[in-house]
Amino acid sequence: MKALPFKIMTNERIEARLQSEIERARSTGLDVRIPVTIQLTPAGEGIGESRNLIEMERQVAGRQGGIIARLTELGVQDIESSVLSNSISARLTTQQIQEIAQHPDVKLVVWNREDFVAF
Repeated sequence: MKALPFKIMTNERIEARLQSEIERARSTGLDVRIPVTIQLTPAGEGIGESRNLIEMERQVAGRQGGIIARLTELGVQDIESSVLSNSISARLTTQQIQEIAQHPDVKLVVWNREDFVAF
């Protein structure tokens, strides 16, 4: 078996399907952006318990702020935040995925692969 020209970094915070896609993308040598959803660690006490959507948005925005700031530092654009699922979606390079998976507030990074079904 031929050795790969890059080091494969495994991380329990990166979904297995996404890890396989990272390896495939790296093998092409192209700088591709993979659509991902970043799931955050469970919210602290009191977050998500509010019946007021505006209050919940404020709490979640504070919680997601560090990850959004880090994504911005990494040069990521078109970041989408979800209050109800406490997650962030974006298109990231393989290196950006590895970087953001190290953030302490990240629970799991999953691949947003579109599955097409023929009828």
